[in-house]
Amino acid sequence: MRAGFDEQVAELAQEPEVAPYPGPFTIPVLIDDVKQLRNFNMTRGSFFTIDASGMGDDWVAILRDQEIPFLVLGVSNVLHRPDLDNLLFNSPESIDQLFSQIESVEGLVVESEYIWLPNFLFDPYIGGYSSQEKPVQLERGAVWRIGFGLFQMAVTFLQEVIPADTYEERCWQLLRGGPVEVGYSHDESLAFRSWSDAQFTEAKAHFLEQRDDPQRGVLDYQDEGGRVISQSAIRSDRDG
Repeated sequence: MRAGFDEQVAELAQEPEVAPYPGPFTIPVLIDDVKQLRNFNMTRGSFFTIDASGMGDDWVAILRDQEIPFLVLGVSNVLHRPDLDNLLFNSPESIDQLFSQIESVEGLVVESEYIWLPNFLFDPYIGGYSSQEKPVQLERGAVWRIGFGLFQMAVTFLQEVIPADTYEERCWQLLRGGPVEVGYSHDESLAFRSWSDAQFTEAKAHFLEQRDDPQRGVLDYQDEGGRVISQSAIRSDRDG
């Protein structure tokens, strides 16, 4: 057994080292809802993550500075670019390809999470964001990119580590320190809208197929134990 372990170590040592990729580290956020209430003026935006339901021996990570090897177990990884060669999701194909690659790995699934951002960050007269194309108002489905520091702060607020007033004050402090990295992403807005429309069209087609011919099992799925759950069987049990 020891000999087999030594062989694995030697094999890993011969593999080429993957250098950490450089920034900028901005996260695409899809506008979902804009609240303009008396005590709550914030915008909800969604972002995408990779969720791992288990641990695999091919999911290996190394901390950028310390170079401490570890296996990945049950963490959420934020998606912020389609690949190492492109910074932006400029086409629906780039989104679909990345998501398909991720979910082709057993135990990995793409999920959506959300954060809240103060509305004043999107105000061109207050926020001071840099963008060549500024929409007249925040629109649902539009994509905005926010900087890494602001994103971390928004996650901290979502986790209820800091209250709303402290969160907003820290965002104001960011503004006083200089332009905050909040920018409207025109091409990505078009790409994600097109991708979302395609997802809706596909889901509708699958639903119609299932409705017209339940025996085809278009909407069947597997539970956590790997058992196939038949929609036609569920319907029979419910009607019975």
